[in-house]
Amino acid sequence: MSKSLFIYLYTCTSFHITCKHFTAFDTVDHNILLERLENWVGLSGMVLKWFRSYLEGRGYYVSLGEHKSKWTSMTCGVPQGSILAPLLFSLYLLPLSQIMRKNQIAYHSYADDTQIYLALSPNDYSPIDSLCQCIDEINSWMCQNFLQLNKEKTEVIAFGNKDEVFKVNAYLDSSHYNSPPCW
Repeated sequence: MSKSLFIYLYTCTSFHITCKHFTAFDTVDHNILLERLENWVGLSGMVLKWFRSYLEGRGYYVSLGEHKSKWTSMTCGVPQGSILAPLLFSLYLLPLSQIMRKNQIAYHSYADDTQIYLALSPNDYSPIDSLCQCIDEINSWMCQNFLQLNKEKTEVIAFGNKDEVFKVNAYLDSSHYNSPPCW
């Protein structure tokens, strides 16, 4: 490894944010999901009708001893335990990719896990502003789509030397960034 690359890696700071969605599969709105399948994925005709019939007409009741509650229709949630549940949830999250790309944030998702990556050059903290903007937009999008992050399972890891991590924390403190309520 060249000396300049080693110095760069030593002074560089990077962040890894792991986001876990709270009750992800239970809150998927059927109408929003069907709209995504039609307009984002391009499904139509019999295939779209099949997905509609797969989601709609489901319900539940609670039984305790000899007592049963009233049957209640479900307008949200994807059936869990099938191979389709993580796929349908991933399709539900498709608009997140636009938010990430617009803010030039690297990420990857699988089902109810999203990981965000951010690398900083020494003394250039402007990408943090993009990350904060992205987090605000994600929070707003999640609220509009009936999703919420599980705070206990969402974590931020900063990699870098102590001086750079300290500078990043000072930058965040000076920017007066307040994380959204879902974060």
